[in-house]
Amino acid sequence: MRVGTWNLAGRWDDRHEHLMRQQECDVWLLTEVSERLALAGYEQSSTTACLAQRRRWAAILSREKLASLPDSHPASALACAGEVLFCSSILPWRSCGGQFPWIGNRHADRTEAVLTQLLEPLSQRSLIWGGDWNHALTGPESSGSKGGRAHIKWLRACQAAAPSPCRVREDTPFRSAHRESPLKKEPRSSRGSECSKFSLLNRPVP
Repeated sequence: MRVGTWNLAGRWDDRHEHLMRQQECDVWLLTEVSERLALAGYEQSSTTACLAQRRRWAAILSREKLASLPDSHPASALACAGEVLFCSSILPWRSCGGQFPWIGNRHADRTEAVLTQLLEPLSQRSLIWGGDWNHALTGPESSGSKGGRAHIKWLRACQAAAPSPCRVREDTPFRSAHRESPLKKEPRSSRGSECSKFSLLNRPVP
């Protein structure tokens, strides 16, 4: 299975469609998704809430039949394809403030509030989770906060401790695929021989 992530920044035209088709992904975990987006051959499940006018927070596209699930958080889309649960999320960025859909005074508090809402659905079955996490998981932190990063690691630890088949695997042998993009932001995708139990992070997979 090949899975791609892309923050579309609310844009959609023929160039985006062409580039997405070039990646040959089976599933896309998209964020900041224009309501104009349409990709023949894919089923789509989007968040109910909008980030801006005619721009959904997140969406999931799949070549297989999708069963949409209720949004556990306004900035996260949830859907199932077969036995796999897919989640596409935007997590709080450092300057997002405390307005909807974020809760809390500090950035770390806002991140914790989102992940607390996501914990139950993301612990129930085999999982592929990606999107725009707005955190560096290692090294210096310029987009999120060290406290927010700690909460993300906490959620991943909770998932790893869950009984099979809910466990999130870190050892699935994925390889990243990158191609030159004529657009400002290019998608990320990974291909692996098995996909039932892993988390797809918003970074290249080694």
